[in-house]
Amino acid sequence: MPPFLHGMPIAMLSAKAVVVSPKNLMTDKVLGVLIRTFKSSLQAPIRIVSGFGAIEDGEFHLGVDIYMPRKTEVRCPSPGIIFDKRYDDELGNYVVISHGEGLYTIYGHLASYTDKDKGEHVAAGEVIGYSGITGLATDEALHFAVLKDDLCLNPEILLSMVK
Repeated sequence: MPPFLHGMPIAMLSAKAVVVSPKNLMTDKVLGVLIRTFKSSLQAPIRIVSGFGAIEDGEFHLGVDIYMPRKTEVRCPSPGIIFDKRYDDELGNYVVISHGEGLYTIYGHLASYTDKDKGEHVAAGEVIGYSGITGLATDEALHFAVLKDDLCLNPEILLSMVK
């Protein structure tokens, strides 16, 4: 389990992630802007290579893996602070951004990530890493996850809700 999730009740996150309706959360301005900006930065059509939810061996995928050619710039969709960044056996190189108001985004399977240190500010549009194939990734992909108030939200639903 990635270090930034230590201490969070994963079983509870998994169960709540399935039943929480992102429609209610899309009224949250910060989340809405973040998802719109992130989606606009992706090359259309968006291709999910590994979806949100249960996977083999009873594990739970707390985000989505989006196809992205290796070494593609990954940009921060809205202002935030580097909450964590490091290597993990599952996510590979990853960065966690805190956007305030209990909202975090996670970017994994990166070939490399920003030189900025934990606690440093990142601006909207700033490069936070480059896509790759690290950790358990089996193809060129960006792992993208959204946490809001300790709940894992399904990025597929969030991305489908914005134009």
